Amino acid sequence: MTKFRFTFDPQFQGDAEPFVGDAVNSLEEAEGQMNLIANYTLLLHREALMHDYSNYGFLEKREPDGLWQIIEEDAL
Repeated sequence: MTKFRFTFDPQFQGDAEPFVGDAVNSLEEAEGQMNLIANYTLLLHREALMHDYSNYGFLEKREPDGLWQIIEEDAL
């Protein structure tokens, strides 16, 4: 079964490690999880609790060889 996950990289002042979500069974679930994190980050910006340092995230699919491959946005 194909697995999907998301990675979200908050660009805080200094170096922060990216957050990698757990593997899930559908692209929609991985995308929904990433959207929750992104929307929470937007709330923190609006409330002036976190500055925006160009945070970014992406979706990945596990290939048959076990490696994770980024899913390009235009492929969605």
